[in-house]
Amino acid sequence: MDLDRHETWTAAAALADATDKIEIIAAIKPLLFHPAVLAKMALGIDAISHGRFAINLVSAWYRPEMERTNIPFPPHDERYRYSTEWLRVVKLLLRLSCCNFILSQGR
Repeated sequence: MDLDRHETWTAAAALADATDKIEIIAAIKPLLFHPAVLAKMALGIDAISHGRFAINLVSAWYRPEMERTNIPFPPHDERYRYSTEWLRVVKLLLRLSCCNFILSQGR
């Protein structure tokens, strides 16, 4: 396990609180986060930063990273289909306070 790097979301929240002007951008891999969990974390960091937070979506390009976590690594097109659907759900959750949405394939 590589302990030389901070976990992205914790670091983003700390930076949001410790700074006043920089934009805080955190990369997200949809295969690692349920959309509702990510939306709640993003809204929290955005509130702490007073609107300076953004998300960079990465559709899991580095196979060894996923294999180390024992998370399946679907083919390229399947990852991008999932990411597109995932992002649609996250955007909806960010706009609404509550909603019901079922992702395909039980994810």
